[in-house]
Amino acid sequence: MTAAAARVTQATLARRGLPRRRLRGITAVVRSMETLRGGRNVLTTHGPDAYPGLLVVKPGPQWQAWVIVPEDGQTITARGGERTYSYETVDGGRAQGFQLQAGDQATLSRSGLPFAMVEWRILRHAPAPS
Repeated sequence: MTAAAARVTQATLARRGLPRRRLRGITAVVRSMETLRGGRNVLTTHGPDAYPGLLVVKPGPQWQAWVIVPEDGQTITARGGERTYSYETVDGGRAQGFQLQAGDQATLSRSGLPFAMVEWRILRHAPAPS
């Protein structure tokens, strides 16, 4: 994405219904929004200090990854590399996986779906213009 393409005015964003966000003093523009159904827990290599207000656990001492366990309505602001895996259950449920880049936001928008899945709203942010 070119710097010119990244410079979208706040009025244009409002018309499109897309939020605007500040990262380290630089304005970031939402590149896309997705809604996915999948597993609840998100794997990360970053520890609990990277996600204030969220439950982040290490399943065991031998694990190299941490697991983010969000509640309904909580948003994960990605540090980079957070992910869920896609899978299929034996009774036919299909979970969509995703991977986040730094600055992306994943909100657990709804739980209690069939096959114990949840709905995620993913906001993908464009890289800051250089």
